[in-house]
Amino acid sequence: MTRILLDKNIVRYWTIALLKLANNQTLLPIQNQALILVQAQPDLFISKEIYHILTKRVQLPQIIPILLNQVQVLYPSKYFKRWVRRIQDTTSLTREDAVILSYATFSTTTIGNILGVDTTATTGINFKSEYNHQHLKLQRRLNSMTHNLDPPWNQAKLPNMLVVKENEN
Repeated sequence: MTRILLDKNIVRYWTIALLKLANNQTLLPIQNQALILVQAQPDLFISKEIYHILTKRVQLPQIIPILLNQVQVLYPSKYFKRWVRRIQDTTSLTREDAVILSYATFSTTTIGNILGVDTTATTGINFKSEYNHQHLKLQRRLNSMTHNLDPPWNQAKLPNMLVVKENEN
């Protein structure tokens, strides 16, 4: 089963889609795509920051439980911060994108049964472009960082990148 990390924009479009469906409103293409993505994937994850926003700041009691019932929360694990720094040293990714990539590589659930995810879903076309452009450098940097680490840290891997485009129909 493919583990997918949803970025904040995918979660936002998914939330809006659920709200619009509850009110019998028409979805924009990007909202529909986000909805299709999450309905097709049973192993979905969000970062602890997104979880915090959904539970503390978003006041949609009819929608938030639906979202939270379909995702697991990821927490930074050992080497998370180090990997963020190395991503930023290696690429021109924004800090936010570096954090997402680090979640995809060095995060776990509260019970610690996984390390990272297989795929990151985003609307960030520039994020994917820079990631693809720097993938070999990132892979070398990750290999250098993990080759002497103990399991499971030495098995950390870069995720695939899935971009949901805002202008598709």
